[in-house]
Amino acid sequence: MFLKIRKHLICVTAFVFLTLLCVICTMTFTQEKQMSFATEMEVGNFRVYDGSGVFHNGYDDIGAAWTAAKRLSFDKSSEVTVKMFADAEVADTLNIDNRNYNIALDLNGHKLSISESGKYVIESIGTFTLSDSNPTATNSITSYARGSSPETVEISGGVITGANAYAAVYISSGYFNMHGGNIAGNVINSVNGAAVKPGATFNMTGGTITENVNTAGGIGGLHAQWTKFNVSGAVKIDGNTSCTNIDDSERAESNYGYDYNSSIVINGALNDG
Repeated sequence: MFLKIRKHLICVTAFVFLTLLCVICTMTFTQEKQMSFATEMEVGNFRVYDGSGVFHNGYDDIGAAWTAAKRLSFDKSSEVTVKMFADAEVADTLNIDNRNYNIALDLNGHKLSISESGKYVIESIGTFTLSDSNPTATNSITSYARGSSPETVEISGGVITGANAYAAVYISSGYFNMHGGNIAGNVINSVNGAAVKPGATFNMTGGTITENVNTAGGIGGLHAQWTKFNVSGAVKIDGNTSCTNIDDSERAESNYGYDYNSSIVINGALNDG
């Protein structure tokens, strides 16, 4: 009888010990996984998040992040966000080259520029959304909008800048949703171009288009063709100019132009941008 009780106690003790061991191992694994996830979250200057805001991966090159975002957007059929944690200069246009792609760019207070003349910074035929989760950051841009000599201008918030092309942001179809950020300090070299050239639906609820110049006598700021322009909230399209040669000392104000069956719809009150 005593031996049976002893064996029973040994079995119970072993069971309790193994149970505690399993609990400890599970807790340790969970903590390590959480630490690993937290560390992973901090890696990469350009981070990709799915439509639910769940971190997908981080990259040191915005081009790689952009490619991954397009692939994820196609796979999940939802919006995917690329969030910047550093400034970036690209040599090639960041394209949204499929109507099913839905890509959002959060400037997060940073500067996105392009080094190659004749190329857009952003070109899209799908859905492109621009926002800025750090609008109080300060960036310096080079502006030719005020005269033939370049001027350094301080901009609050993230900015798309540096294009010397037909447009800085060119939307040939689909949707462009601008909720924040700046499109500024771009030189437009076509009479039919502008810093923002939407040929699709343009929803602007925030952000600024400023300090852009068209050196071919066209629109410096926003030129809408075949576009429905929905605007509301704190927006600003101001400080854009036009001339016929970049060396001209005179600049004419040139913020907005539209043609080819474009329309403007004002939704609610417009606030000071």
